[in-house]
Amino acid sequence: MKKKQYIFISVNGNRTYKNSLSLKEMQKFVGGYIEKVGNIYCNEDGISLNLKRNNIYPEFYGNIIIEQ
Repeated sequence: MKKKQYIFISVNGNRTYKNSLSLKEMQKFVGGYIEKVGNIYCNEDGISLNLKRNNIYPEFYGNIIIEQ
């Protein structure tokens, strides 16, 4: 079985790679409650919190996490 990898992408495009993470780590990185859209985790209140658009994935607001 292939182990999952997670790519943390900040608003400005910086990337960090991790092989495991906890719910707390995810919530801390996205800045609140998480929402999963396909294989991407984002802040579920990103628009109402006025988070900046993500430079790499502009359809999302704030930091995101991609699950591979």
